[in-house]
Amino acid sequence: MLHFRATAGSPAYPGIHRPAVKKPLTSIPTQAPTPPQAEATAPLQRQHFSGQLLQLARPGRVQFSGEILKQQNIPVVDMRDFNSADPVKKSQFVQKLGKSLADYGFVAIAGHGVPQELINRHFRALESVFALPMNAKKQYVRADLGRNRGYYELGQEKKAAEVGGEKKYADLNEKWHSGAVANVFPSEQEREVPIFKDANPALYNSMEKTGIQIIEAIGLYLDSIGMKDNGYLKSTVVNQQDNRPIGSHLLRSIHYPPVTPQEQQRYQAGQPVIRAGEHYDLNLITLLPEATESGLQILRRKAGQEDKWLPIHSQEGHLICNAGDMLSFITGGTTNAKGTIDQSGILPSIRHRVVGDPGSLNKPRYSTPFFLTPHYDKPLKNLKTGESLPTGEFVYRRLKGHGSLDPSIGYPQFRQNVEPMLLKT
Repeated sequence: MLHFRATAGSPAYPGIHRPAVKKPLTSIPTQAPTPPQAEATAPLQRQHFSGQLLQLARPGRVQFSGEILKQQNIPVVDMRDFNSADPVKKSQFVQKLGKSLADYGFVAIAGHGVPQELINRHFRALESVFALPMNAKKQYVRADLGRNRGYYELGQEKKAAEVGGEKKYADLNEKWHSGAVANVFPSEQEREVPIFKDANPALYNSMEKTGIQIIEAIGLYLDSIGMKDNGYLKSTVVNQQDNRPIGSHLLRSIHYPPVTPQEQQRYQAGQPVIRAGEHYDLNLITLLPEATESGLQILRRKAGQEDKWLPIHSQEGHLICNAGDMLSFITGGTTNAKGTIDQSGILPSIRHRVVGDPGSLNKPRYSTPFFLTPHYDKPLKNLKTGESLPTGEFVYRRLKGHGSLDPSIGYPQFRQNVEPMLLKT
């Protein structure tokens, strides 16, 4: 979730409150913008732009790969059952959601309420944003905010290194980070990218609304198995006095460029090309609309059986939800000296990665995970052991443990540095 690398004394960045959506969703352009001339750049700073990826199959719909038609490999629940007036349907939704998260760490959600038109519009905006020349994108790097707002450069992240995996190669993607406040968007003078200023916060707000409902449902599941949530989970992301969202969420818009032949040669024959290394999510839950290509895999571990990577197919209309380390901790997981959570929580965080198959390596891939996270000042409470600490301190310990934080920064300084990105409680 966070990748904070700020140094002590980082300048404050004034918060920008959630912008209202100024343009109607019907203002989607019917054609992807013409790409700029690619720059001659160093390795890991090259430009990849298909110009065809997000052409419309029919008005209002993005053309996705054929793989999305495959049957989903994890349980699917329908959010409309949770919102139904039928208590039986609601109870069945809660139980299936909880059991899927307990068994797989993941669940697919249909009828989730995030408009398909908005998802398509956001992807179309991403194609324009990531097609900007590298020197233009680098203007929007906010190192003082730990790269948790604005542009996050290609080749800067090594996910697998966080879990003791392959440390040699960087993930093959670039990102744009946004939240509730302190956002950084490209200037309106940059080609067609002004649509991003509307589509991005609109998607953030819609994902947040759905995420809060899912958190409510998870709380009900915990109540049903005797863990006594009693509204606790919802209280970490919603102000109880005025019902105002206060979470410290992150919307990560990701572009995976086509994989070069040189990058493919890193891997032995028969081994998948890793676009994002295996890792655990740090937050409470992650919500993922369908990506433009499949590639997500989760590690299935069963007693007496060999570990197996299970593909999660990218299907239109499905929102993939997975438990993060915070939810694993809340439901009984314990931490080690590095702040890493074990798999003993009732709803465990599961290791996952993004790979490319031979049929998609020459195509760009876009995805937009939403990391739902409590406000940093809200307590994370282990409902099994009684241990409690502020969410911000939980994040700090984790980042400190796997080396993503400047070792000279103590928790008070870390908390001060992230202040511009937090809503008022």
